[in-house]
Amino acid sequence: MKLQVAIDRISLEKAERLIKIFDGLVDVIEVGTSLIKDYGLLKLKELTSKKVMSQILGDIKTSDEGAYEFKQGFRQGFDILTVMGSASLETIEKCYEVSEKSNGTMMIDLLECSDDKIREISSFKNAIYCIHSSIDREKLKNPGKTIEVFKEKFP
Repeated sequence: MKLQVAIDRISLEKAERLIKIFDGLVDVIEVGTSLIKDYGLLKLKELTSKKVMSQILGDIKTSDEGAYEFKQGFRQGFDILTVMGSASLETIEKCYEVSEKSNGTMMIDLLECSDDKIREISSFKNAIYCIHSSIDREKLKNPGKTIEVFKEKFP
């Protein structure tokens, strides 16, 4: 198990300070979707270009143009990038190919994925599968039980 902290909805300067604070204290520092949308991948190179001990995750939530978006994300210095599990199998495969060639990691966000869809995309051995509850929906009442059930269904 790894400890991850998400940085969202703040200024670029504050994000940079938080990365310094959390570096080495957590395994993964997530540069959240809102920061990426607010500043763009090219601007975020400022956050990823400094040598850190923690891995830096770019929550880009790719749904299409997988190869292009993942190449751009890894060029900007991210270690891990997210693709939506609801994307086409072909998009996820392209993201995985780029991840493997870039020595990066693909995280598959399982937000709104059915069990059938999870089975369809369960063959990526070096991917991280992320159980995600929508912030717009009711939060998970029992995250531990959710993980337990998930592991039973998808060992």
